[in-house]
Amino acid sequence: EIIFPNPANDFVTLKGESLGMVSIYNALGQKLDEFEPNDTEIRINTAGYENGIYVVKVGEKALRFVVKH
Repeated sequence: EIIFPNPANDFVTLKGESLGMVSIYNALGQKLDEFEPNDTEIRINTAGYENGIYVVKVGEKALRFVVKH
């Protein structure tokens, strides 16, 4: 899986072969969003997220991205 752009402003795109359940967590480990995409790509709106570091969990994998407005 890859996530871009990083740092993000209004959105991030997550690409992978089979994206099952996708969860977004903030730096405190609080779940902010959860998606179940039916495609190999999902675009996540980050305009409402505070500046900082976030973790995307896709199955057993975890990817980090930064939001900077």
